[in-house]
Amino acid sequence: LMPFALPVNPEAVLKVLEGQGVAPRYANLEQARRIAWRIIKDWVEAQLALIATEMVTLEQVFLPYLKVNQGQTLYDYLLESGRFKALQAGDSGTP
Repeated sequence: LMPFALPVNPEAVLKVLEGQGVAPRYANLEQARRIAWRIIKDWVEAQLALIATEMVTLEQVFLPYLKVNQGQTLYDYLLESGRFKALQAGDSGTP
């Protein structure tokens, strides 16, 4: 069994809700938590549909979220190691 960590972030969702001027009764952490998990659920279902139709493999979709180093995801590990310099924001990746 391989452990994965999906990127649920209720605090980021709450920030977006507040920035969009959502009514205060809906712009709270509990509602943001529900929204964040619903987004993850919808995303996972979409990815599983791609896998079921053999458009991608499970590894292609979920590999970045594989926990590899003391709970760190493979994506975060590679990012911190500097192996993604060409892919970091603002860099076109061309020499």
